[in-house]
Amino acid sequence: MHPPAQKPRAGTDWSEFRDRYRHVNVELKRIGILAGSFLVVLLILTAILT
Repeated sequence: MHPPAQKPRAGTDWSEFRDRYRHVNVELKRIGILAGSFLVVLLILTAILT
């Protein structure tokens, strides 16, 4: 049997999560920019090669 999952504290707000996971947000933004640029390059190549 597993112990019951802990519920989040009532006083937790988004600013605390934002501060705690700031490095994750920076990485996600970087990954998004990279994925977007790949998509643009692929669209340009598709337009040129067809």
